[in-house]
Amino acid sequence: MNKTIVAMGIAMAITLSSTAYAQNGLISHTIFSGKTLSGGTITGSKGKVTKVSTVKDSVDLRGLTTDSSVYVNFDGSSMTITNIAKNKTYLTGTVTNVFSNTFATSGSFGPTFSYMGTLDFTGGTWFTSLRNGMGTLKNNKMWGEFSFSGLSSKPAGAENFTLNANGMAVPEPGEYAAMASLVIGLGGLIIKRRKHKNA
Repeated sequence: MNKTIVAMGIAMAITLSSTAYAQNGLISHTIFSGKTLSGGTITGSKGKVTKVSTVKDSVDLRGLTTDSSVYVNFDGSSMTITNIAKNKTYLTGTVTNVFSNTFATSGSFGPTFSYMGTLDFTGGTWFTSLRNGMGTLKNNKMWGEFSFSGLSSKPAGAENFTLNANGMAVPEPGEYAAMASLVIGLGGLIIKRRKHKNA
């Protein structure tokens, strides 16, 4: 048996494995995107945002709730998304990285702010449905990128809020089977070559 055939088989296995990862690796879903319905309240200190509260936004995941709009509250370390009555918690998350946090105390249109970062989702009634809908493995964490921006006065509050959910997808069973059969076939080639050498 030619060594080239074995080498080609190994290369094919590596390629198939990496293709499966590319197709079923990182996935993302946009939960919120665009202008908010109302600004809410933004407070800051020493040029940094300290709190963004009662920002009202429409929801893209309408299949997960009967509410067409929600409140977003952000205290600088965690984010909570509730219904307007604030008696249902749809999604909670803890901030893991802050990419941008600026708060200008003056300006021709009033104070401006920008807050961007990432967070790990930790719970809420949307958590399981969102993860299942994205095909994320049960024990994998689900995280997201968020962005607030706008004016803290004239008009008051956030003008834009976006939030994406990210996770690791479940590989397709067929891809596992294809990889397994290729590895088994490769093993047969190697055994056959060894028997041929010993003969």
